[in-house]
Amino acid sequence: RVRGPDVEPESTAGAPGAAATTRRPSGKAHFRGDPYDVATGGDFITQGTSVRVVSVDGMRVVVEPVA
Repeated sequence: RVRGPDVEPESTAGAPGAAATTRRPSGKAHFRGDPYDVATGGDFITQGTSVRVVSVDGMRVVVEPVA
């Protein structure tokens, strides 16, 4: 089950997670054990890369790789 529209920005922004699929620029990531549909700002992120939530706008969850 993939989550998306019920994401709460205040509880998810900045949350660490891991790329469950390769993102070019969209895919899936796990946060707190739950899968989410996510997108990047255009970055190519490979599966297994640590990511964090940058923003949530409606159903759009944007992540970036953790350096």
